[in-house]
Formats: sequence, C-alpha cells, structure tokens
Amino acid sequence: MSTEHVGSPATDPSVVDDFVTAWESTAVPPILADFLPDTAAIRRTALLELISIDLRHRWLRTGLGKRLVTYCDEFPELERADLPASLIYEEFVIRRHSGQTVDPRDYLSEFPAQAQRLKQLLNTDEDTSTVLARPPVPDEPTQYSGDPTEVADEPTQYSGDTTEVADEATQYSGDTTEVADEATAYAERTAYAENTAYAETPPTQTNPQPSVWIR
Repeated sequence: MSTEHVGSPATDPSVVDDFVTAWESTAVPPILADFLPDTAAIRRTALLELISIDLRHRWLRTGLGKRLVTYCDEFPELERADLPASLIYEEFVIRRHSGQTVDPRDYLSEFPAQAQRLKQLLNTDEDTSTVLARPPVPDEPTQYSGDPTEVADEPTQYSGDTTEVADEATQYSGDTTEVADEATAYAERTAYAENTAYAETPPTQTNPQPSVWIR
C-alpha cells in the first residue's frame, strides 16, 4: 500500500484495525464514516487510509466498487484537486485488477492537478500500468490456441488421403473396364467355338431310309 498520503499527524492504528476487522467479519460493506476519529487534526489522514482499504475490499472482494470522486462528494473535506496522486494511482491499479478496462489517459484528464505525477507513476511501473492497460491473456487459452493449428494439419493430411482414395477408385474403375473387356472377349470366343462346332457336326438323321439291297 502506498504511503504518500500518510503524513503527520499519524493515524491511530486502532482506527485502521477496526475498519479492517469490520470488513472481514461481514459481507456488507461497513460505513466508513462510522470509523473516522472526531479529532480534526487526524481526520483527513485517517479518511485517506480508510478509503484505501475500502477501495480494495469493494473492488476486489464484493464487486461494489466506488470511485474516488464519489468519496469526494460524500466527504466535504476532500477536494479532487487535493487528492494524493498515489491514492489515485492505487485506484487505477485496483480497478484494473478487478477486471475493468481502464485507460490511463482517462485518469490524466480526470485529475489534471495530479497529471504530472500520475504520468510518472503510470510510465515507470510496467507491471501495473503498461501491462494492465491491456487485458491479460490467460495461460490455458494461449496453450489451447496452438491446438487448432495442429487440428488444422489433420484435415490437410486427410485431404491427401482422399486423393489417394480417389486414385484407388480410378485404378478400380480401370480394372472394371478390363474385366468388362475380358468378359466380352470370352463371350466372343465362346460364340465362335459353338458356331464352329455346329458347322463341323453333320446333321443327325431322325428317320433314316431303309437300305435297298439289289441283288
């Protein structure tokens, strides 16, 4: 947690501890104002500390996120121009970790009084600015993205098998033609043999004439 907005006088540790305990003991967000000290000298410092805790729990635990500008509307002692740049940057990082798409340029325009310091924070911390400015890519989908290529190769190989099958079919069609030719030749040979045999065989006499003997 950033400590830029923690200054003198220091916040009573019990105030922070009580607020953290309240968050951990219930699913309903505790009322932040109920934990602020009455002493005006430490009230603003305590408020910034409690906002930092409230931001993390709301965005990362319950999904009931609240923006810094809303805190400024709730607490008159907070001015947008007076917010510490470190707390603004902390909200940016928390929102990104919660899954929101946040453009760093939006923060520069939303908080112009802190723009110079925010530019330094957003540009120097690669882990929480440049990387977080782009949606993270999970490891499993990345590994899975290679599989479609491998799967795509299989249809390519299969398409080659189809060609081979087609070649076999072509060869088979040729074999069929050859068989048909052989059958035709066989039929012709058979017909020729039958005709030849019939021509060479003398006709059979069914009623032979009796032989006449001449003496």
